[in-house]
Order: sequence, then structure tokens, then C-alpha cells
Amino acid sequence: CVCVCVCVCIFREDSLSPEDEKEAKKSKEEGAKNKNKLELHDSFRGECTLTYEETTLSLLAKQPGGPDTNTSDFSLDNPCAMARANRHVLSSQALGLETAQLLLQQGQDPFTRQPIAAIIPAVSLADRDNFRVVAEIVNNVFMGGRRLTLPGFMVYLATMDDMHCSAAMAGGADEDSSFRRLLAYMMDQVLDNVKTTPDFSEFGVKVPIMEAATSFFAAKDSSAQMLPVRKVFSHLSVLARALHRRKALKTVQIVAVMRRSLIKTLISAALWRAKERGEEKKNEDKNELIEVSKTDSSNDKTATQYDRTNEASKTDAKNENSKVCDKKNQKEKKFGIEGLHMELDSMFFSKIECECIPIKGSGRVATTLDEVVHAVFGSSRAMIASQLCEEIKRLEYALGLEQGRGLMTPEEATLLCVVMRNCKENWLVGTEVMVEKLVSSNAVLKKMWNCGGSSANDQKTMVTSRDVLAAIEARFEGYFPEPQKHSEKKVPLFITPFGPSVYRCACGVWFGDPKQPINDEILEKMKKARNVHFQNVYGSDANGYPTAKSSHYSLHRVVQQVLSPKGSFGKATVRNDPMVQAVAAKLVKKAKGNFYIEKVRAKIEEVIDSYLACRKRGMREPGDERGGKTGGSKDIYSFETRAKMEQDLLLDAISADIE
Repeated sequence: CVCVCVCVCIFREDSLSPEDEKEAKKSKEEGAKNKNKLELHDSFRGECTLTYEETTLSLLAKQPGGPDTNTSDFSLDNPCAMARANRHVLSSQALGLETAQLLLQQGQDPFTRQPIAAIIPAVSLADRDNFRVVAEIVNNVFMGGRRLTLPGFMVYLATMDDMHCSAAMAGGADEDSSFRRLLAYMMDQVLDNVKTTPDFSEFGVKVPIMEAATSFFAAKDSSAQMLPVRKVFSHLSVLARALHRRKALKTVQIVAVMRRSLIKTLISAALWRAKERGEEKKNEDKNELIEVSKTDSSNDKTATQYDRTNEASKTDAKNENSKVCDKKNQKEKKFGIEGLHMELDSMFFSKIECECIPIKGSGRVATTLDEVVHAVFGSSRAMIASQLCEEIKRLEYALGLEQGRGLMTPEEATLLCVVMRNCKENWLVGTEVMVEKLVSSNAVLKKMWNCGGSSANDQKTMVTSRDVLAAIEARFEGYFPEPQKHSEKKVPLFITPFGPSVYRCACGVWFGDPKQPINDEILEKMKKARNVHFQNVYGSDANGYPTAKSSHYSLHRVVQQVLSPKGSFGKATVRNDPMVQAVAAKLVKKAKGNFYIEKVRAKIEEVIDSYLACRKRGMREPGDERGGKTGGSKDIYSFETRAKMEQDLLLDAISADIE
């Protein structure tokens, strides 16, 4: 036996079951007799990095960043996910036990010049005394001295796994690396001798971690399939690599669980994005694009910083009002369900007009899984996305899968995002509820959930680029086919600020004679002729208004709302980019009609220009003191009012021509 110096610190007792209390009492009594004594039988022996002697090896350890680094609720629920936070704790040099003791007394790692907190010997944990000594070291180093043995050992396991995986990826296929064999031995001691329950909960019969992980990943019935993925992806990755290294399960079984975990992770990230302003958005004012000053910027500091950066970069803002509206637009694009949709659309389509309107026929498939992950997580969580991408690559390498495609192909990941993008369900729900809804709503996604992966067991790719493109473009199906000759005509422009012509269509068809005196019969005939024509060429409703699937859209009404005299652009007489962005954003929100067309921006600009031309002429507008409230009195928007205003203009023009 050899004596080992251990850091002594005060720690609290866990709440123990009666059986554990007896075991702890017995261990305490026996430990008092042989404190800090190690049994070196079955220990790992190798060459010391400093002395080159063949001896029992150990690792130097220093304290993590703080005593509470690994004791948060998240850390205790997912201890194996804490490897990144503890990468610096263990030394990457294998030292003889006696040499390590001398360095511990000196207090400094000779390789890094960092202070040493403890040494962890590579001894068998099957021996009770060894287990007690190493457990105390692990708790002191990783858990701030608290007696949290199971999570402490799992953080320790994850830290060694991180080092083992990094060494493997750096050293290629050299499995005989002395340092890697040392790490494998120490990990196996934890896996085979530290006990937990089969579902990693607080209740149940205790079994070794290895046995628990095997049953945890091997669940076959659908009700139990969700159990493993309740842990985060990085936590499960550690167990997955251990199962593969020990050949405890087939690769296809491990991949199946990790694919589910990745699907759940992406859905969870999308939910986070949707909920980021979800509660706030339920109470937002209907005139949010106009009354932007009411926005509470304190709701999200990251959003405020992002908005300020983008606002400062705008060179085409003409006045303070346009800057405020632009800031609102930028915030809208990056937060809430609309922000999620826009981020995904920018990945799905190669052509995006006004930064928010995808163009039909420009669908594309993500070329890498990383691209999908970053699109779902968004710019505000780019670092987390990068960490997940790194973890995916490490897992694929360890499992021997094709890099970037083995766990989930870009096609499969893009399809998952399409299903999320098209989901009409309430997003203010829990992750598991949303996972079940999405998986059950799509046959291909359900197959992805239940299958071991495109690359596992040489399976053929389940999802092709053609499948994904069809799913992306499916949202544009069912729109009314506007006749080509009609669609080639110029977009109807504002005749007055109250709308386009009621006498004539842009294609040249007349609905009435402006020279005729207006009466109820004439108005009814004009209205009927106009509505029938719009139904024939646009697929509008019985009143000539856009529908969800009509070929025309609410462009004129949206322009009226955005340019309202009481809004941010109430005094503007020259079109600017924030105006166009605001109109486009409102069109997307209304989601009526087919505006997913080439050159939609040009059409928006033409209509805005025609409205501003009316303003320059001093015409009465909806929303000014002469025009009533926007969207208020029906008389202001009535067919009769519009007809009389337009008739006066036409007759004046005719008189001018005669003169």
C-alpha cells in the first residue's frame, strides 16, 4: 500500500438511503484505520513522463474556475455535459504516483506552471479503500468539496472522455497511445465501479454506470424512447462513446438514440427562439410597426445590442423616424416566431426580397449540417451552435461515421427545419410536446426518429435533395393561377390615397364610365363588374379582396397603414428602404395572397411611390384630420367615396385636355 496526499476540505453530506447510510458508516470506520492508503494491485502502470520509470501512473489536477462550476441544477442533471468547463482541470501528462506526490508538495505543475490542487491515481476502484480515496479527491476537485459522488465522478468521466477524444482525433488511429490507454483505464474504472440507477434517477436499484447506460440506450418501446433524450446531447455523447468503445451496443442502436437527441436539440433550440419574445408578442399592439416607440428594449439586452449595431450601419436612413422603424424591423427579424421563420427562410431560399419574402422557385438544400444548426440557434447563440457542431463531429469520429453526414445528413436536417417552419401549432409549449407533435405530423420525420441513420449499417439515404426541395416549395402550391397576359401588366397604382382605380383594371378593362353621374345603380354595377373580374384574374373573394390563396395580395392596404399620417412615415414624401422593409414585413405577417414572386420589391416601391405622389399633391389621406382613423369609418374606405374622388380627378383631367 502507498500513502497519497489528498486535499482536505469541509463538505456537506448528501441525503442517503438507509442502505447507503450503513455503507457510509462502515466505510468511515474502515477509512479511519487506513486513511489515504491505496491498494496498487491492478493499478495502471506505465512510463512516467518526467522520470521515464515504469510505475503506477496518475494525473495532476487543479481546481475548476469556481467552487460552484459543476453544482448548478443543469450540471447536476447533466454532469457529463460539463467537460468543456473542466478541460483545463486535468493535466495532459502521465506522471508516476510518487513523482506526482512530490509535485503536489511543491504545489505547481512543471509543464503549465499552474497550481496543483490534487493528484488522481490510476488505481482500481473495485477496491473499497481506493474508491473512498478517489471519491474524496474527485469531490474536492470537481464539486467544490461537496459530497456529490455520482455527479462528481460523471464530471470526472466526461473530462477524461474529452481528453481521450481530443487525443484520438489528434493522433489518428493510434489506439496504442500510452496516454490514451491510461485515460481508457481510468474511465473504465468509473464506468464499472460507480453506481447509479438504470434511468439515472434518484430512485431504483443501483447498478454500475456502464450497465445503466446500456439499458438507457437500448429502450425499444416508443414510450421509453423519449427517456434518454431528456438528457442534453453533450451528456449523452459521453455515454455513447463509452458504449461504442466497450462494444456494449451495436453502432446502429447508439446512432438511433443520438439522432433522436439531435432532433430534440434542434427542436428545443427553435422553441427557445420562438419563445424569446413569445409572451410579449401576445400583447403587442396591432399597430406595432407604427407605434415603435412603445417597444420595451429592456426585454432583451442582446437584441438591443444587435439592433444598435445594425442601426449604425444603415447609410440610407433619411431621418430619425426611419431609423426607429428600421430598428424595429431588425428586432422583428431576429426574435420571436417571425424571426425564426425568417432565419430558416434565408437558409431555404437563394432569393429573398426585402430580407423577409422568399421567392418561389429559389429553394435550396443546406450544404452542411453546421449551416442548419447555426440557422436554428440564431446569431445570438452562435457560440452554443458551434459547440454543438464540434460535439457532433467528435461523436461521428468516435463512432466511425461519415463526417458531417453520419449522424444526420444536411438533407435530413433541412427537412426537419421545413417541418418546423410549416408548423401551425402553438409554439408556447414544452419541448417533448412539440417533438411528439412534429414527429407525428410528418411520415419522413417519423422514420428519421425511428431509424438508426442514413449511414448506419450502409442504409440508403432516406431523404434526397429532391424530397427536401419539394417540401420547401410546397408552401407555394394552391395559389390561383393569374393569367400570364394579366400578370405582365403594371401593378395597379394609387389613384388617390384611398386606393387604386375603381373604374379601371391595370390590364385595361373598364368597370364604368367616369362621365356618367354616380348613383346607387351605377355603383352596384361597377362594383359587381370589378369583383367578377378580380375573381376571374386574381381568384379573390366575392368582394374582390385577397384571400390566403389568391394571386393578388393586400399591398395597397398595407402601404396605407405603414404610411399613415400618424405613423413613423407620416411626413415622408420620398421613399426610403425602411418604408419598403416595413411594408414587406407586414405583408408576410398578413400572409394573404401570392407575393412570393420575382421583382416583388419593385412592385412595392412602385405602389409606395404612387401613394407619396398623391401626398405631394395634398390629397386627403386615411388617418389625417380630414380622413378619419385608419381602418375606422367604413365611409372613408367606401366604394362610393373612392369612386367620387377618382371621378373628380378624371373629369378634371378631361377638362384640362379639352382646354
